[in-house]
Amino acid sequence: MGERTHRPASRTGATDAREQQPRPRLPDLHPCDAEQLWEGITSAEFTRRYFHETAIESTWEPGAPVLYLNGDGSTAVDGEVIECDAPRRLSFTWHVQYDPEAITETPSRVTWEIEPMGETCRLTLTHDDFPDSSVISEGVREGWMPILSSLMSLIETGEPLLMEAWTLRVSRARSPSAQRPAHRGSRGRCRCPRR
Repeated sequence: MGERTHRPASRTGATDAREQQPRPRLPDLHPCDAEQLWEGITSAEFTRRYFHETAIESTWEPGAPVLYLNGDGSTAVDGEVIECDAPRRLSFTWHVQYDPEAITETPSRVTWEIEPMGETCRLTLTHDDFPDSSVISEGVREGWMPILSSLMSLIETGEPLLMEAWTLRVSRARSPSAQRPAHRGSRGRCRCPRR
């Protein structure tokens, strides 16, 4: 599939993306191919198991919507495809819906990069282009690393790591127990082809 790109309109007041580029990268190469990783990133069957129990939806055409849907059908995150070059690079905007303080923010940007290296791959994720005074930028690295680790566990062993479902958050001042406890998701085996 050839590279496809869509450039959303620039927004006023956004910070220079080069100034904020958290790049969560798993430290080792992983014994899988690029197609396996691509499916893990873009398939709802996989994201439900490792990505806070959300199902990703998109046609992956530039300009198309991207949705991470909770089990009850509500939207946890939405965005818009910027660039799609399967199975090497995928970029889309990121607009949080599960945190009332973040809903009013203009979208940031998430970019997945898959680098094949023989029989292994390196996966790098960059989350950048945050608006000024972003409430989510500080937690990006801590938030993404468990997701990436759970994805690789699913691909390599057939089992994801424990991951808490995203729920609409309420101010801690109003409800100290707003967060739901972590629990296990589906325990079925990963359908990734083994090489």
